[in-house]
Amino acid sequence: MNKTIKFISSILVLLVVSASIAFGQSTTGRIAGTVKDPNGAVVPGASVTVAGTSTGFTQVVMPGSAGTYRIDRAPVGASRITVAPIKGFAGTTRDTFVNIGKKSTVDMVLF
Repeated sequence: MNKTIKFISSILVLLVVSASIAFGQSTTGRIAGTVKDPNGAVVPGASVTVAGTSTGFTQVVMPGSAGTYRIDRAPVGASRITVAPIKGFAGTTRDTFVNIGKKSTVDMVLF
């Protein structure tokens, strides 16, 4: 009986350790940036859409008063960032590549 309890305890410890290692693995990256005008002034409130070009991922964010946006769990691979037209500015689009566990900084300039 004692051997059985030790064996079961060992298996449970291995399962807990394995699960914690699996949760520590990252499969995404981050995209962040600032929406600006040609003079470098921030443009708050522009709708920013991030779309993974091969994953089907899409997320829309609205930069705050500082003009910054952030996507914390963007899928790894090629992504397209689009800022919709706003207050006399045309929209713009840029492509980027997201790496595992890394932050891609992509500032967007509206003209």
